[in-house]
This record gives sequence, C-alpha cells and structure tokens, in this order.
Amino acid sequence: MLFTTADDVHDHLGRLLQELANDPDLGSRLTHLDLVLQLRCRHPDATVTLVARAADAPRVVVGEPGDDVPQPDVTLTMDADVAHHLWLGQQNVAIGIARGLIQAKGDGRKVIDLLGLTNDIVPRYEQLLRAAGREDLLTTAAA
Repeated sequence: MLFTTADDVHDHLGRLLQELANDPDLGSRLTHLDLVLQLRCRHPDATVTLVARAADAPRVVVGEPGDDVPQPDVTLTMDADVAHHLWLGQQNVAIGIARGLIQAKGDGRKVIDLLGLTNDIVPRYEQLLRAAGREDLLTTAAA
C-alpha cells in the first residue's frame, strides 16, 4: 500500500482536489462541470468529496461528508493506490472499471468531462508530491 492511513490519503488526494478547486482557471473549469464527485477509497478507507456546482466556488470535503454536502453525482470507489495512479494518468478509468479495480456510480458523462482535465491534473499532482517530499510515489507502477 502506498498510503497507510486515511490522513495520508487526505493529505495527498484531498489536497490535490483542493488545489484544483482553488486554482482560478481549473476551479472555474470545474464549476462548469456542475459536479459533485465523491472518491471512496479502500486500503486505507478514506473519503474525499469535490463539490463543484455552477453557482458556487468549488470546495473539497475530506472525511465523511456532513448534511451540508450535496449527494454526489458521481461516486468512484477504488483502492487508494488505484486512485493515486488515476490522478498520475497511469490508470485508465474504463480499463479500471472493466477489471473491477474501479466501481463507478452515477452520471458517466460527468466522469468523462472531469477526466478531460487530466492533462492539467497530472502535472499538478506530480508537483504536489514533489513539494511534499514524496517522490517515491512518482516511481510506483500501476496495477
């Protein structure tokens, strides 16, 4: 396992989504998706929810969402390692679903729209990992 605790997942994957939400360009592009995305990770168990509604600034909730968080349009459930490889551009969602590595529930079109931002997300995640001193996570191979 690349991540050993829920806090570790939140520190990396949650922070990635928070940085995307805070970026003026990417945050705006996320709100145009009008999407609530929930990542439900296993091994370790962790939840990260991106709320990017058209009428509001995007925000990220780590941990189990409270009543103030809308129901997700899309829920992606996977091992935390698979989520890591997804945001590094090393795991294709369709192949992950076909192999049973990723379970997707909800509006498939919104997932496709979000993944259209992958070229902007991958370098941001790589930069975040380097800044955190986690270059070791950049050299891991996808399953």
